[in-house]
Amino acid sequence: MTIGIICSKEDLASQNIKKHLISSLNWYEDEWIGGSAWRREDFIIFEVDSPLIYQDYVDRKIIESGYNIDGIVFASRHRSADGRKIFTVHFTGNLRTADYGGKPFSLAEPFPQLLKPIFLALKRKSARTEFQVVMEATHHGPSEIKIPSIFVEIGSSESEWMIPEAGKIISEAILETRNGDYPVAVGIGGTHYMPRQTELLEVSGITFGHCFAKYAVDDLNEGILSLAIEKSDADFIFLDKKSLKSTQRKFIMGMADDMGIRVLDSRDIKQKFP
Repeated sequence: MTIGIICSKEDLASQNIKKHLISSLNWYEDEWIGGSAWRREDFIIFEVDSPLIYQDYVDRKIIESGYNIDGIVFASRHRSADGRKIFTVHFTGNLRTADYGGKPFSLAEPFPQLLKPIFLALKRKSARTEFQVVMEATHHGPSEIKIPSIFVEIGSSESEWMIPEAGKIISEAILETRNGDYPVAVGIGGTHYMPRQTELLEVSGITFGHCFAKYAVDDLNEGILSLAIEKSDADFIFLDKKSLKSTQRKFIMGMADDMGIRVLDSRDIKQKFP
């Protein structure tokens, strides 16, 4: 499996991670349509000039440059007003958009089988630091990408983005991670930082595809949920029931029933997939 790691020149955390990636192994300098590249056996670093969230169709540029990759890791910053030390992992997509060729919504191809290994590696490597590791809900772009992708981020302010140990931890987690083989859930409910999904990633035998926080539930419809299940190759839906209103739970359960997909809660998952 060959992974493309995309780093941005304008992103301080991204450059921190790139510095540790390149210093850790023997890389060969190369180039691609977007600019500079570095490669080794299983990884290729692609550097871009603009923000990572605007890299729609970057997979096309990679293919046009003659590279064949199986997945993409966006090495990114995470910005939050609370300024806490945090590593985040998440997938990308927009539920409300007038862009993307007039589409009412757009979801990237997620990489569930890379999510859990990277998350667990970050947990191990950050255990003696002040950094927390969390999964975020699906949000922002790029969402028009057909190669499976994942964002891995340092948060939450410039002070944290520049911490050398943070860049080292993420670079090591990326380089040591290999594709998994786990049951996949589409997650619905919870806050943006998804406490129950984050817990299940750590303590159960499942992984997650696209996840939608409770603030996005009212924007969901059968088209979005069906696409999320399809792109995630999901086996079931995880529903954080306690975080949702009764009407929202019934709404999701009704759509799931129409689509013929199981809905499980935390207790179900811990029992079925220890």
